[in-house]
Amino acid sequence: MKRFFKLSLFLLAFQMEIRVRASEGLLQSPSGCLKAFDACSLKAIETSGQVSSAMQGQIFLQKGAVMQRQSADQWIFIEGLVWFKDGSGNVKSLFADLTWSHGDFWLESEEDRVVIRNISSDLKVTLRDNKVLMVPEGFEFWVAGMNSKGQSEFGMVRPIDSVKHVKDWGQLYPGTKEEFKKELAVLKKSWKSLTDLSSNIYERSAKRQIASIEAEERAKKDKEQQAQLERKRLKEIFFNRTFNR
Repeated sequence: MKRFFKLSLFLLAFQMEIRVRASEGLLQSPSGCLKAFDACSLKAIETSGQVSSAMQGQIFLQKGAVMQRQSADQWIFIEGLVWFKDGSGNVKSLFADLTWSHGDFWLESEEDRVVIRNISSDLKVTLRDNKVLMVPEGFEFWVAGMNSKGQSEFGMVRPIDSVKHVKDWGQLYPGTKEEFKKELAVLKKSWKSLTDLSSNIYERSAKRQIASIEAEERAKKDKEQQAQLERKRLKEIFFNRTFNR
């Protein structure tokens, strides 16, 4: 079902005649649709395809990435690696819907899941089971399909893999090497506290898990004690009825 949905979106994106705009590194369907405000399907054919949107932001697509614009602030992420820079709006993916304002975040497809990487945005993620997650700045996690219980599967929120991010960012960065180094230095400073923040998140999570386990053990122990008392009571009743007539 997931593959069918993905394939349907891909075919929708390219069912019309396509022309190449080399200046933006993108295939557009219909031709020249980025100039208009209607639906527009895009695929990056160069190292970095760039879209300047009507919402005052920018979107960078790594080569091979596929997106669809539904309106000025409504997008569908299909596959690849995409960097959303500034602006605000909504983007749908196969496994979750995202709402963001200002700042930067990234989306990347990995087989049967999507990785959400929040650099500096106010980012809200709504999963397919309607669970809502707020992603802290400097953190990432993955989302996938729904399990047999009807619950969306997702990974632990963790600090962004800085090595991978710097590599991806360097490939899509539109400025000079000097500008990139300056922005990278600023980003590294803002991420220094992430280790402590991450430790606090994991500590709180661990404490919740421990408390849950302890509560289950107490409940199990109480149930066993109640069962023992009930067996003792029934045994006394049987004894009295048998020998105290």
